[in-house]
Amino acid sequence: MKLGIEVEVENLPDPVPYPNSVIKPDGSLRNNGIEYVSTVLDNELTAKQWYSGLLDQLNAAKADFNKRCGVHIHMNFRGTNKGVRQAFLLKYLVVERHLLSLIPQRRGSNFCLPLLDYDGDLDNFRKYFSDLEGTRSCHYMSKYSALNLKPLMTLGTMEFRALPSLSTPELFNQVLDILVFIRKKTINQIIAKYNIPMRDVLEAKAFMRVITAQRDTSSMEFLDSHFKVPKRPVSGITEEDLLRYLTGN
Repeated sequence: MKLGIEVEVENLPDPVPYPNSVIKPDGSLRNNGIEYVSTVLDNELTAKQWYSGLLDQLNAAKADFNKRCGVHIHMNFRGTNKGVRQAFLLKYLVVERHLLSLIPQRRGSNFCLPLLDYDGDLDNFRKYFSDLEGTRSCHYMSKYSALNLKPLMTLGTMEFRALPSLSTPELFNQVLDILVFIRKKTINQIIAKYNIPMRDVLEAKAFMRVITAQRDTSSMEFLDSHFKVPKRPVSGITEEDLLRYLTGN
């Protein structure tokens, strides 16, 4: 899978060029903040090597890594159809809580909100996820979600935004491996490898069912009353409740 990486840093008034990258200003940063944006990287091994080398260079330059900075991973979806993209979204939702648990330092950040806790309304969710072909529907959702789909319009990518800028190569590699794995594998393989709780699986399926529905007011009422978007699901909802909802019983 082709990839692209962005690394944000501050306090770097004279940034040194780095191979296979361009240096860009970033309006969300302060104090001579910039981001290193990689060229297209052919695979995950190349991406890991690119990131590790850049991190060494930035540490040597004493760049400032703070809560405004992050590492963003772009995954190529050019040439894929709506079904492929929706399948990836469902698999991502299944693993999202596990994935973000590896990055506690970004918890509560307004720059990378979990999709399952998105603070928009349900109607915007439905509009956005019902059309993933890179059209204007991408404007309906904030880019500041852990998985940002806005780049589908311009770059043909989905962007994972939850890594902090001072991520170690080990954490970067771990997160990248998960993203690549869920792109290639089935839900059952994902559940088995990462020991995903059934509750997370059912929550993801219920959520996906709602946001891809065209006219399903009962589904929307269910999600609104039981998941309390944008809050976490209430403790009273059981796996049996979710399963009953999914099966229509």
